[in-house]
Amino acid sequence: MTQAPKEADPAAYVLADTKPPAGMKRVAIASMTGTGVELSKPDDALQGLYVVFAQPADGQEAEFNRWYSDQHLPDLMAVPGGFTAARRFRLAPEQRPGSQSPFPYMALYEIRGNIQETFAAVDCAKARGAVPLSPAFAAERTATHLWLPMGDWQTR
Repeated sequence: MTQAPKEADPAAYVLADTKPPAGMKRVAIASMTGTGVELSKPDDALQGLYVVFAQPADGQEAEFNRWYSDQHLPDLMAVPGGFTAARRFRLAPEQRPGSQSPFPYMALYEIRGNIQETFAAVDCAKARGAVPLSPAFAAERTATHLWLPMGDWQTR
């Protein structure tokens, strides 16, 4: 793969080991999946990242991790018009000096469509019971933030 262009290129196509469609060129970018993200059309660009920091209910860490990885993420990814990618992370045991977090877990959700429509689709799925929460998920121990992109991915 080639280096990402220094300026935004609306005709960029990204997916490792595939040939770009006619009129598109391949570029390398970082992604949550680690293997590249397909940008099949210019309006499919990353719109935002929804970040969830979480701490499970007391004594429920194993159930929290089972539910989040095996049920919650697949449920969310099955929502039509919802998030386009998701990945979980755990806090590294070694942190830089002065860096602390009360949250042992984080999830990143990629939004490539309209942000309001994405959240509406997810909220609708939750309301109809398609995305149930676990008692191991402690909402009062959760922080969520929507992050908007500033500039292009930088790669080397």
